[in-house]
Order: sequence, then structure tokens, then C-alpha cells
Amino acid sequence: MFTNLLFPYITSKQIAFNILVEVLMIFWLALVVKYPEVRPKKSFITYGLAAFFAALLGSSIFGVDFNLSFWGDIERMLGWFHIFHFFLYYLIIITVFRNLKDWRNLFIVSIVAAGIVSLYSLFKIPYSTIGNTAYVSGYVIFNIYFALILFFRRRDEENKISAK
Repeated sequence: MFTNLLFPYITSKQIAFNILVEVLMIFWLALVVKYPEVRPKKSFITYGLAAFFAALLGSSIFGVDFNLSFWGDIERMLGWFHIFHFFLYYLIIITVFRNLKDWRNLFIVSIVAAGIVSLYSLFKIPYSTIGNTAYVSGYVIFNIYFALILFFRRRDEENKISAK
């Protein structure tokens, strides 16, 4: 976290995320060029997101304030440029995590990280490492659902094994 910024909890994390995604995109592009079979699978979700970002770019270009629409403001960093990094991250994720075991491992890492953030929030600082209690709660809620998905999948697998 860069404490000398005006909004250190948002800006520093968004800048770090953008840089990380941009570095990952270099390797991702090399991967999909060299191995075309690992390109993202065609899906309605991917096409829908691509259409959404195309429409968002169009509204940014033809909107009232291009700079604000494209770059966003320093307080929230929600311009097209920053949000588009999430789409790029989505493309990387769906390329790298191709089967259920990969997704299970990702969920486990996310759940463990959320547990650490939650414990830190309970015993140290309420806004934890994220910087805002509302964001901490949203993050933890998603991970509770990830844990439930893993729990019920595991239970279903055990029921199938015991039924044989």
C-alpha cells in the first residue's frame, strides 16, 4: 500500500493489479500464440463480456467526458481502462484453469486467504488488509459460497462412491 497517495487502499491495489495483469498478459499472449489449443473456449459468457466492454468503450468515446470515462477518477479507479483489466484477467483465468481440479485448488487458496483476512479483521483491525469493512464482508461472502460449493461437491462425490 502506498500511503502517500490520496486514496491508498484503492489506488495502490488497483495499480498493482493492473501491472500484474499486464505482465501476465505478455506471457498469456505468448502461450496462446505458441499453443493455439489452449486459447479460451468459446462461450456465451465470454462473448457477452466482450460485447459489454465494446459497448462500454463506445460510451466512453462518445460520452460527455472521455478522460473520466476512459481513465476513471483517482478515488474509485473505475474507468474503462481499469475495468478492462478485469476482463483480461478473466481471459487469463479461463485459459489457465481448464478443469474442475484447477478450479477447486483456486477456490481452496481463495478460501484460506479469506480466512486469514477474516481473522485479521476480527482480532486486529476491522477493515483488515482490504481497507473497508464493506469490501471485507463482500470478499468473505463470496468465499463462504466457494466453501459451500466445495463442500457440496465433495459430499456428492462421497455419496456416489458409497452408493457403488
